[in-house]
Amino acid sequence: MRPRKLLSAACVGLVAVVALMTISGRALTSADIRLDSGDLRYRYFGIPMVYERMPEPQRTRLLALTAGSTVCRDVWRQCAVFPLRTTNNTDAMSRGFYLKIDAWIDVDRALARAGIEDVGRYVIETRVRQGLPRSFPLMLPVERGEGGRMRVRAEWREDEGVQLYRESVSTTRPAT
Repeated sequence: MRPRKLLSAACVGLVAVVALMTISGRALTSADIRLDSGDLRYRYFGIPMVYERMPEPQRTRLLALTAGSTVCRDVWRQCAVFPLRTTNNTDAMSRGFYLKIDAWIDVDRALARAGIEDVGRYVIETRVRQGLPRSFPLMLPVERGEGGRMRVRAEWREDEGVQLYRESVSTTRPAT
């Protein structure tokens, strides 16, 4: 075989292998989350290629909440490595943390700020590979409301986990 034909065949073969790996998901190597907004980006062969912005209005609300934060800045941190080692979809779980903390903005902004910064520290320190954020009790009384948007259930004030977390971050109870 001539060198030029051999090179052409090798290129076609390489493109076919890359295409098959990409289609099968084996080219997906990791996911990152942007700490100030909850945006996700996915890396193929280690290269950021796919971006998923946090839906609006949550993205804008989270950016306002994290403005000036020393923890939740406009930086990307790894939140998943593929193939996943567990049944947890840690990229989706991380996005869920941000969506649930967003629900707290209308209830108690200071508590929401403490919660989002805790989630940011959790991502930085663990890469979402072990345990849960300390603020996880804030996420338990959050449910889907009208229109699919997350909302905090009214009985959150009776939730012992929320109260313990609230006391640990020294926030004040909102006016009723």
